[in-house]
Amino acid sequence: MNLPFISILIMGILPIVCAGIAKFGGNNDFKTKENRNPREFLAKLSGWRQRANAAQANSFEALPLYTAAVLVAAYNHANQACISSICATVVILRIIYIYLYITDKPTLRSIVWGVAFIMTASMFFIH
Repeated sequence: MNLPFISILIMGILPIVCAGIAKFGGNNDFKTKENRNPREFLAKLSGWRQRANAAQANSFEALPLYTAAVLVAAYNHANQACISSICATVVILRIIYIYLYITDKPTLRSIVWGVAFIMTASMFFIH
């Protein structure tokens, strides 16, 4: 499997990592009783754990467009090195984005999100 396809898997794992940070971070860890209704538990979080949960939601929201972009680039037989570079950069930017979200740096987070979005969208046009 090549880097662009592996990056789809990584992008699919990032929301799960965010959920783990939200659920298991801090003093009030996620317990068996919270597993009966995890969304209710997550809705009650605050601070950095709440932001980790928001990063989870945003990561899931970004996944379909990213997956489609990689698949369109593959379908168009786009330059493999170029697409691999873009994919690696987008994954790194998304990890930075999650860090900035959790650590409450909204302006820089939005800039990183925008760059990652533009890079993702660019894959639709590379041949």
